[in-house]
Amino acid sequence: MKSGEVWGMLIVGLFWGATTPFLEQGSEGVEKVQARGFFNKAVAELRYILTRWRFVVPFLINQSASLVFYYLLGQAEISVAVPICNCVAFVITSMVEAYLHGRRPNMYTILGTALVLLGLFVSLRAATSK
Repeated sequence: MKSGEVWGMLIVGLFWGATTPFLEQGSEGVEKVQARGFFNKAVAELRYILTRWRFVVPFLINQSASLVFYYLLGQAEISVAVPICNCVAFVITSMVEAYLHGRRPNMYTILGTALVLLGLFVSLRAATSK
């Protein structure tokens, strides 16, 4: 595995993880949208979401990272790319959410993050030693 592929996977995970909390914040209030019928409600919710820059900007960044991810899947082993991107996304999401909500991670969050990073290290080590 090339180092450029690993860096690409780490960047994808970083962008996915960093945008997830902002997508959640940007979609606040969508549950209050009122409309009659399933189709009309879905259209009204979509209109609500797409007119909120706080949702659209993180969404575009997130989807740009997804395009890079699909490119990387053609270059790297899927059994390595998916776990790396998802592990990094999980860790970054955890950190960004804690920061945005103004709280410190508790012991279980820190332990879980450490275990995820350990698993990521083992996966990277195994992938690069071939």
